[in-house]
Amino acid sequence: MIAWYYIILFSSLIMGLATILEKRALYHEYASAYSSDFAIVAAVISLVLLPLAKFNINVFEIGLVYILSLLSTAGYLLTARTYKHGNISVTSATYSSMPIFFTVILAFIFLGEKLTIIQYASILVMIVTTYILLFVNAKGSKSNFDTKNYAYIVIIVSVINGVSAIVLKYLLYSVNPFTALILLQVFSAINFTIYMQVRYGGIRELIKNFKNNKVVLVRQGILTVSYRATYYFAASLVAISLVVPLRNTIYVIITVMSGGIVFKESNIKRKIILSMVLIAAAYFLVA
Repeated sequence: MIAWYYIILFSSLIMGLATILEKRALYHEYASAYSSDFAIVAAVISLVLLPLAKFNINVFEIGLVYILSLLSTAGYLLTARTYKHGNISVTSATYSSMPIFFTVILAFIFLGEKLTIIQYASILVMIVTTYILLFVNAKGSKSNFDTKNYAYIVIIVSVINGVSAIVLKYLLYSVNPFTALILLQVFSAINFTIYMQVRYGGIRELIKNFKNNKVVLVRQGILTVSYRATYYFAASLVAISLVVPLRNTIYVIITVMSGGIVFKESNIKRKIILSMVLIAAAYFLVA
């Protein structure tokens, strides 16, 4: 079997690509309508995983998946809004570093996961380096991230992602990862449809938005199901307090580089240096 960290590397690469393309798509779309159509498309695409799924699942486990879908729905809506209006290298760094802290602490408390001193030190380096990448600007430069407007959203999404990781790992002790993913996508699609019906134009608006963006939505759906499937599979193999830090760190590196190259964001040399530190920390995490 392929080592779990290679699976996470693949997952992170696909997730980074999906984020870059999503950022470009959100230039011209409303976050809520886009997210809702995307969730429905991803649910349909996830059905290709049915041959790998095993539906020996009880009512309690289905309830956990639905709770996870509610967390995912809320987190995705908030994240899409910040990607639409924010700096991709900064917002991705935020949403990757803070959940690492929450995940490791919660995994220790609720799942009993214990790492080595070197692994904890590596995670600490990841968090500190990403914090510098996020909040400590180069001399004379101005951050593209409005901390006053987005501070609460960042904290809320980070807590949601940390709790989601713990719920997912607990679920994967007894549920097939592909089963969990399919149910999560279906429940998320239902959640988004209800949200659109209550807050906006409902089914009519979803259909109109899909007709205008079907190629983009299908592409994003394929990428998202791919990186989530590999992430869920890796999370079923090893401690979640290892999987999340490595996945998020690789993802930060990808989006930081793309921020400078694709979206022409500033201080790219400094970001590359800090990304090298993250790579070194990731090496010691899995060595």
